Amino acid sequence: MSETDDQLRALAQAHGVYLDFVDLHGTTHTATQDTLRALLRGLGVEASSDAEVTEALMWLDHASSDMPKEQVVRAGEALWIAAPEGSWTLVDEDGAITADGKALNGITLPALEVGYYQLHTECNAGAYETLILCRPPHAPELPAPVWGATGALYGLRTHQNGGLGNYEDLGSVAEVLGQKGAQFFGVNPLHAIGWAEDDIISPYSPSHRGMFNTDHIAISGGLGACPESALIDYPAFRSAQRMRLEEAFKAFKEEGDHAAFDAWSARCSEDVHHFATFEAISERHGFDFRTWPTALQSPGSAAIKAAGTRARFHLWLQWHSDTQIDAAHRQARDAGMSLGLYLDLAVGPRPDGAEVWMNNDTIARGVTIGAPPDHLSPEGQSWALAAHAPGRLAAAAYTPLRSMLQTLMAKCGLLRIDHALGLLRSFWIPDDGSPGGYITQPLESLLAVITIEAHRAGCVVIGEDLGLVPDGFRSAMNEAGLYSYAV
Repeated sequence: MSETDDQLRALAQAHGVYLDFVDLHGTTHTATQDTLRALLRGLGVEASSDAEVTEALMWLDHASSDMPKEQVVRAGEALWIAAPEGSWTLVDEDGAITADGKALNGITLPALEVGYYQLHTECNAGAYETLILCRPPHAPELPAPVWGATGALYGLRTHQNGGLGNYEDLGSVAEVLGQKGAQFFGVNPLHAIGWAEDDIISPYSPSHRGMFNTDHIAISGGLGACPESALIDYPAFRSAQRMRLEEAFKAFKEEGDHAAFDAWSARCSEDVHHFATFEAISERHGFDFRTWPTALQSPGSAAIKAAGTRARFHLWLQWHSDTQIDAAHRQARDAGMSLGLYLDLAVGPRPDGAEVWMNNDTIARGVTIGAPPDHLSPEGQSWALAAHAPGRLAAAAYTPLRSMLQTLMAKCGLLRIDHALGLLRSFWIPDDGSPGGYITQPLESLLAVITIEAHRAGCVVIGEDLGLVPDGFRSAMNEAGLYSYAV
C-alpha cells in the first residue's frame, strides 16, 4: 500500500468512513479509493486529488480543539469537562444564561434539566462552543404489554373517500379498534410527497418528512364511492381531490373565517412556511428544485417572491392536514387507546424534494442511502434517498432532526424509526457509480436527541432494527428506552 493510499485511508477514518465492512456471509469488503473519495466528498471533504488529501489532513491537525464540539449528559447529573483556563457561560434554548464561571483545568456544569444547551468558552487559545445534550434516563416506556393494529392509510376504502384513505378514515378506524381494546393504530409514513410530483406514490419516498401528505386530506361531503378496481388510480384520485381542494380554498378566501388559520400560521414553524414556498414554486418550475433557476434553489427572498400568493394555498393545505391528524389522534385516545396513533419516520427524503432544498447546509452531496446485501435483501438495496451528513447535522445542533421529531411526536403516542441501524452507521451509495460504503453516525448524540424529544412529547419510540445489526447496537437502543422491532 502506497503512502497516498495510507493518507487517504487516514483521512477517511478520521471523518468516520468505514475502511471495510463484513457482509451477511462473513465476507470482508474493503473500501476502494474511489469509494473513499466519493464518501468524503459527501461529507464535505474535498479529496479528489493527492494534494487535496494532504491539505485536508493538515486542516484536521490545525482544526483540532481543546474543547469537545458536543457532550451528552443525563438530566440531574453534574458534568465535568476538561478545558483550558478561561471563562465559560452556559446558555439554554431561550438564550438565557443557566450558569457561568472560570475554568482552571476543567469545567463542572451543574445538574441540568432535559434539553439543549450551548457552552461558550473563552481562553487564550480562542473561543469555543460546545453543544450540551441533556437527555432523560430513557425515553417513555410502556407500563404494561399492549396490543394494537397496523395498516396502510391509503388502502382504506369507504363509500365516500373516492378510493384513497384519508385522515378522517384514520380516526374512524382507530376509534373502532379502540372500542375493541386496541391501544394503538399504526400506519405508513404520512410525510409530504410533493404537490408537483405526479409519479411518486410511495410514502417512503417523501419530499419532506416534517410535513404532511395532502393526498389524505378529507374533503367535506366526500369524493364519492370507490372505483371498482382493486388498485388505486392515483392520477384520477388526485385530479378529483385537488379540484375540490381548489374550490374549497377559493370559498375560504372569499367567505371563510380566517381567524383559526391565521393563528395557526402565526405559531407554526418557519419550516412550514418554507415548505409552502417550495410547493408554490414547484407548480411553475417542476418538482426537482435542482433544475430551478439558481436564485430559487434555496430558501430566501427570491423564492418567497417567486412563490407569491400561491404559497398561502399550500400553507392552508398543511393546516388542514395538521388539524385533521390531530383530530384523528384525539378520536383514538377518546376511544380508549392509551397510545393512539402509531406513526412512522422514513429513512430519508428524495434528493429533489423540499427537505433537501431547505437544508442545503446539512445534506450530503453526491450520495444516496441504501443497504448492503443482508438477510432481507440478498442483492442489497438502493433507496434513492438523501442523507444528512453527520458533521454538518451536528454543526446545526441537529435542528432538522429535532424539528421532524417534534412535529411527528406531537401527533402520536408511538413513533417508529425506520431503519434505526442508521443511527449507528449508514450505507451511502455514490452517484458516480463507485461501490457503496458505511459512514459512522453519532449514535450517542442521536439517541440523546430522540430521547429528549420523546420525553417532551410523552411519546414511546420503536427502532426498526432489522438487517445486519452490529454488536452492542440493540443494547444501546434498549438502554435509551427505545423498543426493538421483530418479525
